[in-house]
Amino acid sequence: MAPIVLLVILIFSGHIVSVTCIIGSDVISENLFGLKLPLFAHHLLPKVFAMIATIYHAKVAGFEGLYQLLIVCPIVQAMLLPSSVIPVFRISSSRLLMGRYRIPLYVQILSFLAFLLTLFTNIIFAAEVLFGDSTWTNDLKGNTENPMLLPYIVVVLVSCASIGFALFLAVTPLKSACN
Repeated sequence: MAPIVLLVILIFSGHIVSVTCIIGSDVISENLFGLKLPLFAHHLLPKVFAMIATIYHAKVAGFEGLYQLLIVCPIVQAMLLPSSVIPVFRISSSRLLMGRYRIPLYVQILSFLAFLLTLFTNIIFAAEVLFGDSTWTNDLKGNTENPMLLPYIVVVLVSCASIGFALFLAVTPLKSACN
């Protein structure tokens, strides 16, 4: 019974992520870039970009590179988490926007502590990547016999940009809350 429940949960979570990605990409492309793309383009463009990057990485780095890519991708996703949590937290705690559906104070405190935990984890991770001397950071930097060309630069840039963007979002007021 448990494997079936897990399968159902994974299927639903995959669909929820897919729908959220499509809606988000539609809003971003239309409002930020001024592009009105058809629905199939919202489905295909992220998948095509991901396939091109994976095929290039597999050709350059081989099987070991694909293994490193499987490790690096969730790390990059975890680094982007704090900057995506802030708008949700700010909107859900706004009395002006949410009215009586605003989250209670204890949930605000817990969500703020969760944000701080993820932000500090990202800062520690960025410091480890930049200044650490463990085997996986040396593998990522290319100090061993199988150099990885792109992941170290990507991890450093994404971690620094994510920390900076999260701090920027934390101090910038919402436009809709100011009006």
